[in-house]
Amino acid sequence: MILYSEKAINFLIEIPNISLYAGVCFQRLFNSLLASLLCGDYLSNVACEVDGDDIFFNVEGQRKKASVSIAKECNNAVMIHTGINIVAGEKAPSFAYSTNLSDDQTTAFMNQAVDLFYKLSQDIFVATTKIVK
Repeated sequence: MILYSEKAINFLIEIPNISLYAGVCFQRLFNSLLASLLCGDYLSNVACEVDGDDIFFNVEGQRKKASVSIAKECNNAVMIHTGINIVAGEKAPSFAYSTNLSDDQTTAFMNQAVDLFYKLSQDIFVATTKIVK
């Protein structure tokens, strides 16, 4: 299947020295945080849910997909891509959802998502390096 979006936000993550299992866990946690941010702060008037690594919106009884995500192991690292549709466009599948965020909203969302990534990564790092006495 060819994926298409006329305008999208793309998050590209590389995490070294972890298994694919751990990478997929991180991907799903990060995407859930993105969905919470998107649905809570920007699109609170539309019902939203996360299914696996995908973000869906329920619009007029139809389930529409607003994201695409994949995790892949490569060279002792896990590569993660998550894309969020801003404008899916006419070439996108009929089940694609356009968030239609304004440019200002898009910038704010991206900045908040980057902050979420750093806080999540730092928190996980600290949790894995604690010394229990």
